This record gives sequence, structure tokens and C-alpha cells, in this order.
Amino acid sequence: TTIAERLRTGSEDAFHELYNALSPRVFSYLMPRAGSRENALDVLQDVFLGLWSSRLRFEYRGDASVWGFVFLIARRALIAHYKGRAKDALIEGITEDARYDMDLGAIGDIHTIERVLPKLSDDDREVVTLRYWSGFSFGEIAEMLGKEESAIRVKHHRALKKLESLLPHHE
Repeated sequence: TTIAERLRTGSEDAFHELYNALSPRVFSYLMPRAGSRENALDVLQDVFLGLWSSRLRFEYRGDASVWGFVFLIARRALIAHYKGRAKDALIEGITEDARYDMDLGAIGDIHTIERVLPKLSDDDREVVTLRYWSGFSFGEIAEMLGKEESAIRVKHHRALKKLESLLPHHE
């Protein structure tokens, strides 16, 4: 039996196993959007409470479907956390803690990239942050956003080109 099947039956061991496997990447997704480590930890708790309470609705179709399901819960938890705040409150910039696996150095300085990242469209910024700050594959991002992987690859490429054009050495 899969971990998802065990989770559906209410297995706490399966839940802990899933939490241990997913929480670091979910946290890295939440951190730049939550505004602080404390907020990100609060939302992370909400995500896994939501996962537990909605486990009966989940159907396993592969690892990407798990990420898609958890990502949907995470997005809703962020929205609930910031309900009533301005739209940009969900993405408040990239913090020091969330930068550990960043590899955009080929197109510019990280601090400069952080300053121009908010100039991208919401969709482009989402793909870039999911890819570089949260470390998701193109397949996982496609599942999360409900799009084809090829479309995500194209969006990613175009977003990097836009980002690069916004950097000071291109002005």
C-alpha cells in the first residue's frame, strides 16, 4: 500500500512520514510569501492540518499529484492567513532563510534579482519562485498550477528572459 492509501485510512505513522518528507519544501515555498519565519511556521501548521482533514478527498496518481494537492492547500492557507491584506502581501520579497538553494547567479546578483522580481507578472513570479526558491521540478510546478509541463517550461524561459531584461546591466 502507498503512503497516500495509509493516510486515507487515518494512519498517524503515514501522516508523520508524509510530514517529514514534505514539510521542508512546503516551508521553503511559504517562507518568502509569509513575511516572517513565525508566519511561515503558522501557515505550515495550517497546511498539514488541512492535509489531514482533507485526506479522504485525495486520489494518488503519482508523486506530482501529491505536490499538487499539498500546494493547493498551501495556497489556500496563505490566502486565509492574509485575508483582507493587499494582494502583494502574499509575496513580500525573498528573505535570507529562503535563499539557500537559489541559483540565478548566471543572470545577475541575488539582491538585484530580488529587487526586480516584483516587477514580473504574478504568474511569472510564481513559476520562478517555485522553481528556484522552493526547488520544484517543472513537472511538479505544472501539476500544482494545472498546466502542461511544456507550457511551464516555456513560461519559465520567458520569465527568466523578462527578469534578465529588468536587471540594471540591460537598461
